[in-house]
Amino acid sequence: MRYTLLTCLCIFAVQNLTGGEDPPPVPNAALKYWFAFDEMPRKFNKANVELINLGFSAPAGRDRDDLVAFVSTPIRAMQRGAAIDHCDWDVDLAAEFVYGDEPQIQKLRLLTRAACVTARAHVDANRLESAAQLLVDILKLARHCGSGSAMLSRLNEAWIRATAIKALAATAPRLSAEQLKSLAARIEAFPPPKPLADYLRKGEKMRTTWLREQFKTCEQTGTFPPELADMLLLPRTPAPDIKSLQSDLDKMESINEEIAKASETPLAGRAENLREINDLVAQAGPLVKVLVRDTSLNLNFVERDLCLAALLRAGVRVLIDGEAAVAATHDRYNDGKPFTYIKKDLGFELQSRLEDATADDRGPVKLVFGFDPNEKPPVRGAPVKPPKPPENFGEF
Repeated sequence: MRYTLLTCLCIFAVQNLTGGEDPPPVPNAALKYWFAFDEMPRKFNKANVELINLGFSAPAGRDRDDLVAFVSTPIRAMQRGAAIDHCDWDVDLAAEFVYGDEPQIQKLRLLTRAACVTARAHVDANRLESAAQLLVDILKLARHCGSGSAMLSRLNEAWIRATAIKALAATAPRLSAEQLKSLAARIEAFPPPKPLADYLRKGEKMRTTWLREQFKTCEQTGTFPPELADMLLLPRTPAPDIKSLQSDLDKMESINEEIAKASETPLAGRAENLREINDLVAQAGPLVKVLVRDTSLNLNFVERDLCLAALLRAGVRVLIDGEAAVAATHDRYNDGKPFTYIKKDLGFELQSRLEDATADDRGPVKLVFGFDPNEKPPVRGAPVKPPKPPENFGEF
């Protein structure tokens, strides 16, 4: 932060000396988020870690009250960022990390979980409008996460959005009619996510370009840095064959293009595409097997994201117009037929025909509106089981 301020002062001084006038800067949400990251506590005690991992399920109590106060400053900064449309992380993806792990992603997930704990505290205190606004801000945060170039940023956008959507669905039945209409308007105003193919054709191209430069240097020096071998999960000795790795990069670019085409293919016609992609990966060298993983799961993860957003919009409309509104919903994964409606004791559940490959039972993608009265409150100290992510999704 100090370096940023110093840079701004230097630019200001040069402009005054030269008489130059630059156009006013475009507001950038990323700057607010970086401030939120800076303000996030560096260490959490065991109770805080348990609560953050529980997110919206964090039980009421003194520990949760203390945590909400502890993270209040970064949460306010996050909400200021969510109020801005433009978000540029200004990350040199090729130079940052070969896997495309943009440095803000881990911090965004921590911020999301902390914001969900705060939102649940608002709900329990009957501050429903504050809770709804904070959860909508997390939806905006998700979209800003996806403004990066790496495929990993799109997968994490999906994870953040799913986290917010499930909390919003649980909260929505408690909202008034006017609050529901306001929520529906805010949800509808969100632009759709960027197509997955955009990330594959841009972010993955940057990654292969970076790797080509590294391999060229290895060829010129006659050495292969151990840290590069470790990064690529390759053995240090004997040193990897550069020509073979360069050939793998050519194959990987071709495979990424096939994955991009598969993502643009209607779901019903993807099976053949995925079989061909899996065959290409199986025939390729070790580098491809490391860098191209879980294609089917990644594609399903993105489809699940789109499906959950549609379920949220449909469910809010049912809450506004009544159960009869279910007939007007459209499940794009079931030939446009209505979503399946299941009445619950304190709400309802909507289901799609889309299979949820992240679920243990691989059942349908579903969304519960209202708190499940049969769900036991989380036991303090019990291990938390996170949702099953794609293998290259990163650590929670």
